[in-house]
Amino acid sequence: MVKILSKALLMFLCVLTFGMTCLAKDTDDLFEKLIYSYQDAVNNEKLEEYISLFDNQTQKEMKEFPDKEKFFLREKIEVKAIKSLSDKTGIYAASIEDEEFKNVETKVYYVLANCDTSNVTVENIKSLNGDIAYAFVFVKESDNWKIARVSIANVSRIISLGEGFNSSMEEQIQKRENEALATASLAEPATIRLKMTKYTNKINHGTYATLDFNTYLKNVVPNEYIVSYGGEYLKAGSLTCKMYGWYYTVYKKYPHSPGGCDVQDNSSDQNYLYGSYTNLGNTYRPILDTALSGISHKALVTNSGALFLTQYISGTTDSTTGKLGAQTAHTLSNAGYTYLQILKNAYDNSNNANHQTVKVVSY
Repeated sequence: MVKILSKALLMFLCVLTFGMTCLAKDTDDLFEKLIYSYQDAVNNEKLEEYISLFDNQTQKEMKEFPDKEKFFLREKIEVKAIKSLSDKTGIYAASIEDEEFKNVETKVYYVLANCDTSNVTVENIKSLNGDIAYAFVFVKESDNWKIARVSIANVSRIISLGEGFNSSMEEQIQKRENEALATASLAEPATIRLKMTKYTNKINHGTYATLDFNTYLKNVVPNEYIVSYGGEYLKAGSLTCKMYGWYYTVYKKYPHSPGGCDVQDNSSDQNYLYGSYTNLGNTYRPILDTALSGISHKALVTNSGALFLTQYISGTTDSTTGKLGAQTAHTLSNAGYTYLQILKNAYDNSNNANHQTVKVVSY
């Protein structure tokens, strides 16, 4: 009787294991199918098919794009390798923020592809030529998986977390990434490309616009920090704004059609508002100018020299959160902390720093 039960149990476990294996394969096939459908829609400019691949909110925004003849960026992509990532690695690979995709089931796939941008006119996308790494972020809507965004993946971080492909193609992408971000050759971007969602910005810039990077900062910092506080507080805050924007000019958050942009103008990224710098007036403009001058030719990097993605909130934080709290920054500034000490208090040994220290370097 025991032997019969054992055999029955063994058969049940085999069937269960086989079923789970099939389910995993079916799931992988589903995401791979979506990724290859994305490739086909991009390469052949299939507008309706392309839009249908995305989540409801993105579909709504895409359908509002005014000029359908200029919808596609005209790049060609060839997928070479696809891999699902664990939840933890997916967060870092795609730079998913705490409140992003909240209460929604998500899945991140790591994709190596060859990209031909010879026919692309948007400069920040034209640079994505050759072998590149994507992070496909999927969300589940009404039992259907949809693309939420397709971003440039942080290859070095994926490899450091042990989920890389260990391929020569990946090694070349990482090498190029490291060369571009080497401390010795740091240079802030000349421009940044934005998707405009605010009425004032759309009126003055259109839906998508490429802005001078310093102009962008001058019109972001007043909406993220209190300029009148000035001092080391405002230097720290200004550098967080600078590094957030800078990071996403490298690891572009929204490089797909129709606009191909680095960040948006709202709280999904940073709050850019046209005219903010001008509206500071003669009293407060010099305070912001002093802060920006104090961080000119300065960058915040990890101890190994990688660009650091800053995260911050308006309230208070402690040194374990990996975020700069604006109120905490003000308190520390009043207590005599330098802007570097304020930043190190927030970011040293954080997950975003890959548990390294952070430092400010000159370039």
